[in-house]
Formats: sequence, C-alpha cells, structure tokens
Amino acid sequence: TLKKGTNCTISPWLLHRNEELWGEDVNDFNPDRDWKPEEDWYGHEMWATNPESDRYAPFTHPPRDCMGKNFAQMEARIILSYMFHQYDIELAPPTKGLELEEISINNGTFGPKAGLFVQLHKRR
Repeated sequence: TLKKGTNCTISPWLLHRNEELWGEDVNDFNPDRDWKPEEDWYGHEMWATNPESDRYAPFTHPPRDCMGKNFAQMEARIILSYMFHQYDIELAPPTKGLELEEISINNGTFGPKAGLFVQLHKRR
C-alpha cells in the first residue's frame, strides 16, 4: 500500500507493451487480436471513440484523465484526414527500413528519437 499523499505514476507506454495483457505479439501490429468489450464499438474496434480499458489508456482514465484528450484527438483526426486525402505517404531515409525500437523513444510520451522522416506524394 502507498501512504496518503504519495505520488504514483502508471506509464501508458509500459501498459501498452505488457505481454501479460496483450499476448506474445505485444509489439506487433495485430488488428485481429482479441479485443475486450469496452474496446469494441458496435463491432468496430476502437472506431471513432476515445477508447480506454484496463490495458489501453493513452490519456489515462476519468475523472482525472488528460483535459486536452478530446482536442488532441479531434486535431489529429482533422490533420490526418487532410493528409491522407491529399497525399500518399511513405517512410523515407534514414527512417525507412528501421524497426520500431530503433526509431522510437519514451520521454513521458512515445515519440521518434530523431524525427520521423516521410515522403509525401501529392495525389492527382
């Protein structure tokens, strides 16, 4: 047990990479993995929602979840939808061909170590 007033942090990065919660393929993209009911949106896993469960919580849980969560997700959806509509996107050197562990770092939030290099090709 923790004493009253003790600060405690649960790292979403570690939670999202826990083999006990996700299985042996925890570091693989697997859209066919077994989703929990709270991660399922009318038969469409994680579909246009702010998903959270005991194993997936990128913005932690209410009532003290990230107050910028909805804005961040709306902003990301708008930017990404515009980019995917206007451009074909692919990884570019020096990022192209690297494994996730070589590209990424966890500094409180998960992100690229030295930038993420991509090429955008304008769609016609």
